[in-house]
Amino acid sequence: MFAPLLVCVLLMLPRLVSPHFGLFDDGTTIIRAQEIASGTWNLEEDLEAGRTRPLYWLFYTATYSLFGANPFWFFVVNTLVLAGTALGILYLVRQMGGSRLQAGLTALLFALSGPVIENFYTLSKAEPLQMALLVLSMVWLAPFARLNRRWKKGLAFLAATLTLLLAAAAKETTLFVFPISAVWLAAAWIRRLRGSSEGFEARGTYFLANGLAVAGSLALRSLFVSQGLTSGSYTNGYVIDPARMLSAALSWLGWLGRDFIYLVPLVLLAVAVFVARKKISQEVLLFDSLVWMAAWVAVYLPWSFTIEYYLLPFAFGFSFFAGILLVQALDLLKTASQPWRIAVGALLGVTLILFLVTQANNATNARIQLTIDEANAEVLDFVAANAPQGATVLVNIQFSNEYIRQIRSHLTALRHRSDLSVDQFKFQGIDPNEPGLEPHFILSPSITNQPLLAVRMGEVEETQVTWNKTLKSTLDVNWTTILTTNHAFPMLNIDIPRLFCPLAPALDYCALSIPIIDRRAFTYGWTVYNLELP
Repeated sequence: MFAPLLVCVLLMLPRLVSPHFGLFDDGTTIIRAQEIASGTWNLEEDLEAGRTRPLYWLFYTATYSLFGANPFWFFVVNTLVLAGTALGILYLVRQMGGSRLQAGLTALLFALSGPVIENFYTLSKAEPLQMALLVLSMVWLAPFARLNRRWKKGLAFLAATLTLLLAAAAKETTLFVFPISAVWLAAAWIRRLRGSSEGFEARGTYFLANGLAVAGSLALRSLFVSQGLTSGSYTNGYVIDPARMLSAALSWLGWLGRDFIYLVPLVLLAVAVFVARKKISQEVLLFDSLVWMAAWVAVYLPWSFTIEYYLLPFAFGFSFFAGILLVQALDLLKTASQPWRIAVGALLGVTLILFLVTQANNATNARIQLTIDEANAEVLDFVAANAPQGATVLVNIQFSNEYIRQIRSHLTALRHRSDLSVDQFKFQGIDPNEPGLEPHFILSPSITNQPLLAVRMGEVEETQVTWNKTLKSTLDVNWTTILTTNHAFPMLNIDIPRLFCPLAPALDYCALSIPIIDRRAFTYGWTVYNLELP
C-alpha cells in the first residue's frame, strides 16, 4: 500500500540529480523571497494583478530562508509535498472504506499522472501546495462520522476550515471547491431522503467549512485589493465568452486525451461491472470523483490559458475514479462467468496499454523539462561568468515574453550580475565604432522537433527558426559566435489526440505534420554572439 510513496521519490530522482531554477517565475519568486525574508513585504504587482496569495509567497520564502537560493532543496521540498499528498490519498481511501489495494492504486495513479511532471519538476507553481492542502482539508473530516465527542468534531471542522483558507491563500481557484461541496451535499441530502444517511454529516460539515473559508478569503481580499475578482491585470483573463470557452474546451480535450486517455476503457469497465453485477460498489465516492473532475475542467473553460499543470486537481479526482473501477474489475475477473472475464480482461489490457502510453509521454515531458533547464542554466552561467562589466545582453525572442524578464531576474538575483542590462532584441542599430559603446551579447535560442502538448517553453519552433535566420542575416563581421550549446535526446512521444484530427482538420494543432509516434530527437540550446569593439 505504501509503494506509491517510494514511487514519488523515484519519480523525483532525475530532477534532484539535475536541479535548476527555471525561466518561468523562479527568478521573481527568489527576489520576492529575499525581500520578504529581509522584512520587506512588497506585493504591489500581485495587488495590481488582482491576486491575493500570501501563503504562496510565504511558502517559498520559508524554503529560501532555510536553504538559500539552492534549487536542489526546493525540489526536495517538492518531493516531500508530492509524497505527503500521496500519503493523504492513501489515508482518504482507507477511511472511505477502500481496500489496501485500492488505496495503493489510487495514490499510484495520482503520482504517475501527467500534470505531476510539470508541477513538481518545476518550481513556483501554486498547484502542489494547493492540492496538498485540499487533500489535508478532507483528511481532517474523513473519520468525522466515527468521532464520538462534540469537541473532536468541532476541532476537525475548524482544522478543515483553516486548511481550506490556507489553500485559497496559496491559489485563488480553491474558492471553486465551495460549489463542488454544495453538489456533494445536495447528493447526500437526496440519498438521505431515500433512507441512507451515509456521509451526510461529513459532507455538510465540509460544505460549511468551505463557506467559511470563502467568506474569510474574500474578506481578506477586500482589505488589500480594490479591484473586483476579475478586474485586475491578471484576473481579467477570466471571461465568460462562449466562443473562447469552446476553443478552450477543444484544447482541454487535447490535454485530457494526452494524459488521461485510459479514462475511455475505464468508463467501459464501469459499464461492464454494472451490467454484470447490476451494481457498482462505492457509487457515492465514484459520483463524488466525477463531480470533482467535471468541475475542475469547467473552472478553467473561461480562463485565457490551457496549460497542463492546471489539471493537477483533476488528476486527484481521476485517481479515485480509476482506483475504484480497477479494483472492482479485478474482482469481477476472478468471480464472473467466462464471457465476462474475457471482456473485462480485454478492457483491462487496453487500459494498461493506454496507461503505459501516458507514461512514455510523461517520461518525454520530464526529459524535455530537464533539457530546457540544463541548457538555460548553462547559457546564464556563461553570460554571468564572461560578460564584461556593464554589458548589454539582448535576447533574440522578438516579442516581450517572460523569458526576457526572467533572464534579467536570474542574472540579478541568482548570479549577482545586476550591472548587466537585459533587453529584447529589436534590430537595434549598433555601431561598434560609436564612442563609449558598452559591450553587447546577443543570446539566441534554438529548438527543433518541439511537441505541441508538452511542458511550457519560452519559444515556439516555427517563429524561432524565422527569428534566428533573420538575426544571422542582420549581424555583420563585428559579431562573433562565442558559445553554441545544444542539448538533445530521442523522444518517445505518442500523440493520441492527433488520431482525431480527421474529425477536425481545420484546427491549427492538426495543420502541422508531426508523427503520431514521434521518435525524433528533441534539441534545445543557445548561441551567444559577442560584439567585437575596436
